[in-house]
Amino acid sequence: MTPREELIQVIETSSDDLIRAMLNLLKAMKLAPKAAAHENGQPSDSVYPLRGLPLIISDDFDEPMSELWEALES
Repeated sequence: MTPREELIQVIETSSDDLIRAMLNLLKAMKLAPKAAAHENGQPSDSVYPLRGLPLIISDDFDEPMSELWEALES
């Protein structure tokens, strides 16, 4: 089954409220980049809401997880 056929099948079995919500979301996604563009053509920070936030990585981020490996062995 092609993606198009699968989408049509899902649409046919979905409620009208869900389809209406998906259409509103698709319209918003289509309009958002255009509305957020600056005069110089660069997207605004509202398109990338996480830009500028600090990235904090835990001290034990790359430590081995022996209990996970032990669980996978059994």
